[in-house]
Amino acid sequence: MASRLHAKSLVIEAEVEILQFQSFRYFLNEVNRANGLVRDKTATDWPASIAATGFALAAYPVAIERGFISRAAAVELTLATLRFFCNSPHGPEPDATGYQGLYYHFLDMRTGRRAWQCELSTVDSAFLLAGMLTAGRYFDSESAPEHEIRTLADALYRRANWHWAQNQGATLTHGWKPESGFLEYSWQGYDEAVLLYILALGSPTHPLSDGGYAAWSSTYRWQHCYGYDYLYAGSLFTHQLSHLWIDFRGIQDLFMRDKGIDYFENSRRATYVQQQYAIDNPLKFKGYGRCCWGITASDGPGPATMAVDGVERRRSRRAAHKIGLWAVIAIGVGGMVGGGIFAVLGLAVQLAHGGTPVAFALAGVVALLTFRKRSTSLATDTAIVAAALAASGHSRRCHRGRIRRTACKRADIDAFALASISRATSQNDQSCVCWRTYKRVDTA
Repeated sequence: MASRLHAKSLVIEAEVEILQFQSFRYFLNEVNRANGLVRDKTATDWPASIAATGFALAAYPVAIERGFISRAAAVELTLATLRFFCNSPHGPEPDATGYQGLYYHFLDMRTGRRAWQCELSTVDSAFLLAGMLTAGRYFDSESAPEHEIRTLADALYRRANWHWAQNQGATLTHGWKPESGFLEYSWQGYDEAVLLYILALGSPTHPLSDGGYAAWSSTYRWQHCYGYDYLYAGSLFTHQLSHLWIDFRGIQDLFMRDKGIDYFENSRRATYVQQQYAIDNPLKFKGYGRCCWGITASDGPGPATMAVDGVERRRSRRAAHKIGLWAVIAIGVGGMVGGGIFAVLGLAVQLAHGGTPVAFALAGVVALLTFRKRSTSLATDTAIVAAALAASGHSRRCHRGRIRRTACKRADIDAFALASISRATSQNDQSCVCWRTYKRVDTA
């Protein structure tokens, strides 16, 4: 019995590695090697997104450890990215790359200047800066290129003016436009902005003002759903993104101390709620169920009203409540040089089939790499990259047909909850904790 389980485990690990490598290729295929910018999705003439670029910076160290890219090649890409953001046009002009140390959501792939009259995005800037800080932590040799990476990453983080982004208010705003000033909305309610607030709190130069974090957490919404009490946020990704950089196990703020849990446990509960919602499927969407679940945002065919199997559906161009199923797979154990513990996000990017946005396709890689402070050399038991694959509705293919939809058959082989704990002993007897696979996927 033990040998059979071991064999199954090896098969799953091999399949996941295929997904890891194929997903990481997105960065290699969609990067402008001259400036390091990464295209937001594969559609023709699509601009770069600063979030995708930040995810790439965080994924390069993971790819090095998995043998997907050489250290020299990753250093070259990382330096190109950091040098670009250090030297790119920065100011109140409407065609700049950024302002006040923050950056526009979408940038022209070639020039790196603002695209589509988009907003200066606080949360996407946080993802970009988190990727930069990850690179600064990982590339630790005394070589001139890696020393420059550390210097630039630190300088760019210090340049971000979080106090300005509060717009004289208590909470951080969603963003700013040179034509109209700050956006109407600010970050309120629990969501992926926890990373944003932590980076703002930790700034050594322009930190969040006193009371800013308390003002944000005062807008939280505690909810009971499908048998779980938890801090509510709608889409599943809102419970995941910040956790991919920060290990929240055992970390409690005033709100969580009062509830008796931490943010890691909260995300575990939210994951079960997402699965149970798909099982219950109150709106009767095709494909939702125990093996196909996890509501997130993605591109849609709307705005339009369509008849699907005799039921009239209102489709948005971009929606979280009806479109896209995200079934995350994440496995990894190990330790690396570094101070503190970081979980590194590799990629969560929407993909279009044939260059046309589709409602049902979402595929990506979640690169989970655990850092633990130890000796000055890399541990041999390095972390395993995590992978994610999701495709809902009638889709059979995504990302140029290389990955097929998730398969429910044989899913029980490894049907763990997303955030269940797997422990392994590291070289100095310290336990490293990571996420286990939720379900098996088939590739073609």
